[in-house]
Amino acid sequence: MGMYTELVMACELPKDTPEKIINIIQYMLGEIDECPNIIEERDPLFNTTRWRCMLRSSSYSFIKSRATSSLWYDGIAKQYILSVWCNLKKYDEEIDKFLKWIVNYTTSYGFVGYTRYEELENPTLIYFENNTVKYK
Repeated sequence: MGMYTELVMACELPKDTPEKIINIIQYMLGEIDECPNIIEERDPLFNTTRWRCMLRSSSYSFIKSRATSSLWYDGIAKQYILSVWCNLKKYDEEIDKFLKWIVNYTTSYGFVGYTRYEELENPTLIYFENNTVKYK
């Protein structure tokens, strides 16, 4: 059946992030019901079967068993903040594909979070550097 992987991360998206991208994230978070038109989005993430719900997925395999992902606009910082806390079985590498997609829209640089595999004690740290995802 596979094991669960936890994703905990946060990143900043600029005020001028395309509305389509904000709508896709809101849809993934369950904040809007209608799936945005993603025909132009040829990213591998959207070829996975569970991209729509991955940011809301959770299990009892981790202490924090309830997904608490959110997106909000911070009026003081004048940017969007995406905070993700979820876990899922990575049948189609959804977490890696999500990170490779979102890194193109974020202004965050350096450490942004971690993934943790259910059977491993230590997490894998996630860094965004030059529009790429690095794991340590």
